[in-house]
Amino acid sequence: MTNTYSTNRAAVTIRNFYPHAVNLKDRKVLVLGGGTQAYGEILRLVDAGCFLTIIALHTSPELCELAITHASRAQIVALSPEAFLESAAGKNLQQFELAFLLSENESDNLALAKSLKAAAVPTQVLYQPEQSDFVGASPLKRGHLKIAVSTDGLCSPLERAIARRIEELFVYDFDHYSLFLSAVEEKLQAFKASNGSEFCKLNQRLEREDFYQAISRKNFEEALRLVDNHIDAIKNGYDFGDEGASSSDDEPEDPVRRPRNIAKTGEMKGGNQ
Repeated sequence: MTNTYSTNRAAVTIRNFYPHAVNLKDRKVLVLGGGTQAYGEILRLVDAGCFLTIIALHTSPELCELAITHASRAQIVALSPEAFLESAAGKNLQQFELAFLLSENESDNLALAKSLKAAAVPTQVLYQPEQSDFVGASPLKRGHLKIAVSTDGLCSPLERAIARRIEELFVYDFDHYSLFLSAVEEKLQAFKASNGSEFCKLNQRLEREDFYQAISRKNFEEALRLVDNHIDAIKNGYDFGDEGASSSDDEPEDPVRRPRNIAKTGEMKGGNQ
């Protein structure tokens, strides 16, 4: 079913955007606008570690302070879009990884969007999802844990309302999930540093149902134990790839697959046979 919304122009078909995460660390990003919409996005972009060129004739005190605090990564260019396109940076638009056109002046956004599209720079145009190559989302962030809510650019207030509701429901869980992710990151990085060639095998093992079930029960201690067991199994040479494989007498035993209450001989630990 095609989604449309009504404007003062003809009805516009909304694109179905693909959600993804992108690495912007040390990449160059262009932002047009110095208002509230631009400021919120600029905060998130600074956190992502990119280099920002901000085109704005008028900026809020908060944005000026941010540019001073992050002077090495955020530069405000006090030019109109037309004047910027005549500058050295404007004549080299291909240097930018992404462009966020967030001016409250629609004509400014569309004028710059035309040049950016000609330069093949993926662009978001404020309130114009049909003119955009991507759209933003309302994010929740705790360390490596990020949850983003998107309406394909249709209704950002709804995105914020849903994101706030999620945060209220899981406010206590977020910290636990974030701490768990930090512990997993430490184990994965240590394993990759010493066993880089086996890193994909470890990630494949962590797709198994036992690890998923431990996390779904919020039993993070068990989940971390499983990470250690999978690491030990790979280091000891056990890796049959799929779940259905079974070991022979000549192959090392996978310590993860053996039930915790069953000894290697098949006898119940602590029980009477």
